[in-house]
Amino acid sequence: MKLKINAYAKLNLFLDILGRRDDGYHEVLTKMCLIDLTDDVTLCVTDGGGVTGADSDNTAYKAAELFLKTLGVKRRVDIKITKRIPVMAGLGGSSADAAAVLRGLNTLFDEPFTLHELMQTGAKIGADVPFCVHGGCALCKGTGTEVAEIFPLPDCVFAIVKPDFDCSTKEAYALYAANPPPKTQRHEEKIYNVFEKLYGNPEIEKIKADFMKLGASGASMTGSGSAVFGVFAGVRQAEKALSGMDYTQKFIARPVGATLCGRP
Repeated sequence: MKLKINAYAKLNLFLDILGRRDDGYHEVLTKMCLIDLTDDVTLCVTDGGGVTGADSDNTAYKAAELFLKTLGVKRRVDIKITKRIPVMAGLGGSSADAAAVLRGLNTLFDEPFTLHELMQTGAKIGADVPFCVHGGCALCKGTGTEVAEIFPLPDCVFAIVKPDFDCSTKEAYALYAANPPPKTQRHEEKIYNVFEKLYGNPEIEKIKADFMKLGASGASMTGSGSAVFGVFAGVRQAEKALSGMDYTQKFIARPVGATLCGRP
């Protein structure tokens, strides 16, 4: 059995940290949407056992291993990933790959798990995986694993820039723990990212300002960074904005609905 499936990146349209939980994790509130910037994930299932094609610490490997264990079957799963989503950018590339593996294997094994069950499995792999399995645009709570409310997203186009530096999620949360910013009034309908306040990075602020000058209706960093996006009405406006920005990694993307992610 063989299947090629898209792994969709995500953007955080809103991201705030509500505090630290008793279990050591942080309570977050985030509005996310999937976009059509993708990795390609190819799965091949044969007789035998084990997962090949990815390192054991890779989220895609963990997803395949956990899927087989949960299903209670022994098969060999070979994973091939063609990367397009930048790493350490806040675009959820590793979560997207894990979600694609879960969705793909569920298809190859004739849908043994419901969407909710796949999301529960994904939560054991990473905070963004359940949303990446779910798709669409949603408000997520808890550690990010609880998809609380679904939102329709107006038709728009995202221009995305990945600066020439990476951001570590672990280091970002450590920065928050060491110096949490003052609490702000939350407006989930607005674009906001708490990590921007923590970083105070002039390059990120400049990219945001440039997007706004070039006609974006809003701009923000996504996740723990370092990618920054601007929201535009159409492709032409987004392309024009990116044309004058001197960065190697630049992308145009649209929101992706749940249907395109393999859901009815």
